[in-house]
Amino acid sequence: MGKAQAVQQQRGDTGEFRQSTINVLAARCRALGAPVAVVGTQATAAFLLELLEKENIPCAGVFEKSPYPAECAGHSVKPLAHLAETGPDTVVIVTAPADAGGLEDTFKQTHAAFHGRVLCLEQLLDLPGLFQALETPLDYKYGAHILNEWAHHLDGKVSHWPHWPDGFSVQGKTVLEFGPFEGHFSMMLMAQKPERVIAVEGRADNFAKTALLKASLDWSNYTLRFGDMHLFPALVPEDIDVIFCSGVLYHSEKPWWFLKSCLDKCDTIILSTHVSSDHSPEPRRFRQVTLDSGTYSFELFHEGGDNLSGLSSESLWFKEEDLTAFVNHHGFEYQKYREWTNPHGLWICSLLTRKHR
Repeated sequence: MGKAQAVQQQRGDTGEFRQSTINVLAARCRALGAPVAVVGTQATAAFLLELLEKENIPCAGVFEKSPYPAECAGHSVKPLAHLAETGPDTVVIVTAPADAGGLEDTFKQTHAAFHGRVLCLEQLLDLPGLFQALETPLDYKYGAHILNEWAHHLDGKVSHWPHWPDGFSVQGKTVLEFGPFEGHFSMMLMAQKPERVIAVEGRADNFAKTALLKASLDWSNYTLRFGDMHLFPALVPEDIDVIFCSGVLYHSEKPWWFLKSCLDKCDTIILSTHVSSDHSPEPRRFRQVTLDSGTYSFELFHEGGDNLSGLSSESLWFKEEDLTAFVNHHGFEYQKYREWTNPHGLWICSLLTRKHR
């Protein structure tokens, strides 16, 4: 169940949590300081429309992909293309209660018609979602490793970091990190004295672990944001010098969408990931996907649902040759600097840099 859907349901204990969540959503909508255009017509859209009316927040209309109903919560519904008619200060909120991967087409059509700020309703409910998800105990996987690495840094020693390109430094740069998990890579990034690190984490327990590390080590220039990595453009409006993307691409159900967003955001990407190869365990399954850049055969994997997994039930892995072709098509050089195999298959580390225009 998504956070937006959870808002509409009464928890088993009292209604206090539900009401406090509504209060948070209302406050965040007020803080937008702009008319809100609602994309979607399901129950979460009706809920948001009622809240906007109650809080006297201007509604710039309701929009939906075809086919769509004639009205939603008393508002006429228009096709997504009509978003172009809204004012430039409008904020669009996508309410569809779907996994991020299922929102690709909705966001594509939305951005084609509207070039302003676009948010997902889930992003406005990040903190309530964290509180609800963290009712179960945290389960550390690499706690000892992190503590040992911290001791290593306190001793002034330089770590050997196989995921990192030799001689590359982010000192003085702004870095976007995806999936910090428990913060072990964040610690290594912070040791390089960057100007700032912004980390996006989609699992509540992993977010809490990294937040604990941030607080304990007093990282004043480390910002942690909660949300699905596929939706990061709305979470990270800042300019980015380097994207560090290790251990997350192969957890995506639409890796081409996520990777293309990274290529659009930044000129330098450190990509460390599993790829489909003959080293993958049997039996192997594949799915053909046709994109603007060509047709690709992705290897299909099941996601386990634990805090080491992606947010969807399945993921698709690029073949390395397809990954290279995709990156080149979108104007980037692909430079592999390391690879190894493990029980799950082939792991590659590569540096992606934008070609000179």
